[in-house]
Amino acid sequence: GQFANAMQLAILGELFSAEAASVVIQGDAAAALRTLRYRGILSHAATGATPIPGNSSLHQPISFTHTLLHRRLIDQLETTPTSPELLWKLCTTSLPLYSFQPFLLLAPIAPQLSISAQEAHSGVAAIVARTKGMNVAVLETGGRVLLECGRAVAQAFSSQWSSDQQQESELLLIATDLR
Repeated sequence: GQFANAMQLAILGELFSAEAASVVIQGDAAAALRTLRYRGILSHAATGATPIPGNSSLHQPISFTHTLLHRRLIDQLETTPTSPELLWKLCTTSLPLYSFQPFLLLAPIAPQLSISAQEAHSGVAAIVARTKGMNVAVLETGGRVLLECGRAVAQAFSSQWSSDQQQESELLLIATDLR
């Protein structure tokens, strides 16, 4: 129901795109978003929000109406685990994201991912690629979150990689850390 949809949306962060919402909500995402807006749980965000480098949204960003509500939903996620594969999809595709929340949630559960070693290797590169184009202020905080997420995935899967893949991934992480 509505609570389940709100919890799923919480993994996207306090501010999110309609495109990302359609990935996390089962069924008719547009109808679910309308209902949650009508109930006062969500609203269209003020303009001026910039997505994490990846893709821009075709729609106005959506936000939770209260920070405390979003925080409470995130706290609830600790008792209702999020699918690692869903977080993986959010973090490694070029969906417009406005928050680092999916990366923060994925890092500690990276070893639970049911993906191939090749997917993990490509995904680390995709996660780290989002740091390109970040300004220095965002890179300091958000870049660190992306880097830690990439490191967590690399640590969970590097034993399954070839030595070339291990070296390539390590160099990518080091080069990104030095920026």
